[in-house]
Order: sequence, then structure tokens, then C-alpha cells
Amino acid sequence: MTPAMEITEYDIEICWDSSQYWHGAGLTYTDFDDIATGIGQSKHEAAEDACEQLACQGYDTSTIDISAYSKKYVFLCECAEDDDCDHHYFVTIRVK
Repeated sequence: MTPAMEITEYDIEICWDSSQYWHGAGLTYTDFDDIATGIGQSKHEAAEDACEQLACQGYDTSTIDISAYSKKYVFLCECAEDDDCDHHYFVTIRVK
């Protein structure tokens, strides 16, 4: 079994938007080597999802600190209940 790749540096970007309008994320004009984006109803849920995506790519995510993102559920959308609301948090983690 191959050992997990070590993360020496990372950057976290948070966005709250509709899936239809989310601007996306990339590595262009950065010094980072890889990227993963998570989605969730809270910042913490989305950050956990991004870390899981990186782990699936073979990274050791134990050095990524997402403790600043509360586990408390905060839903910011003010759409009517009968609307097809598609707002989520998108957390992108770029790694070296």
C-alpha cells in the first residue's frame, strides 16, 4: 500500500452560492499542485467533503485544520419553501 502524500501547504476558499451560478475553482496562477472542492449545507460539512475528496486522491489530510468552521448548521438561504433552492457552501482546498 502506498503511503499517503504529505500536504506541506494549503489554501481554503469558501463560497456560498447556487450550484447554477458557482464560479468554480482552479489552480491557474497559483503555486499549488492539486485541488478539491466540497459542497454542503454548512461550511464544516463542505470542508469535510473537500478533505474527503483529497483523501480519495491519496493525500494525508490530517494537517488541514477545519476546526474554525463551526459544526453548527447555519442555513443562509431565504428562498420560499416551495422554491427549488439550490444554494450551498462550496469549500475549495488547494494543496502543495
